[in-house]
Amino acid sequence: AAGDTFVGAFAVYIASAHSDSSVSNDGIINDAVEFAIRAAAKTVEKHGAQKAIPWLDEVPEPTSQETMRRQRLVWKKP
Repeated sequence: AAGDTFVGAFAVYIASAHSDSSVSNDGIINDAVEFAIRAAAKTVEKHGAQKAIPWLDEVPEPTSQETMRRQRLVWKKP
């Protein structure tokens, strides 16, 4: 589940960054990798597969100087 979460979180970050024309391409890949790592790390804290995958609001905030565009993602739990 952690690998799937990494790939999914990376893709979501890239897609959201590219859908916002005000976001520059500088650092997007690094930010996406850091975001995906945090999402995957959160996954291994729970048992199971699908239910272990975190929602966007459950992914920890960055602890470094990472520039996050995560606030532009608006997701709600069903």
